[in-house]
Amino acid sequence: MHLVEAKSGATIARDFFDALRKLGEAATAAHPTVPVLRWVVYGGDAEQRRTDAMALPWRDVARILAGGCVADRRQHPGRRDIERHGIPGFERWSSG
Repeated sequence: MHLVEAKSGATIARDFFDALRKLGEAATAAHPTVPVLRWVVYGGDAEQRRTDAMALPWRDVARILAGGCVADRRQHPGRRDIERHGIPGFERWSSG
């Protein structure tokens, strides 16, 4: 399950992650066997791994649809992990 927050700011602020953290906790409680991937897409240029989510520049948003981030496989599983868990809708984005 991908949770995505979009922010226009070029500088990452701590509060960018507040809603994702709360929603992620609820999603994990409701579906404990489904990996919850948290992303903040923002107006800056650098990828940053944070405790609560991965922050990606807006230019890299297609990586979310491609199945995850290579930077930290433990926090963000790759395509095979997502396919194995059967996340609905993933097959639409993975063909080709």
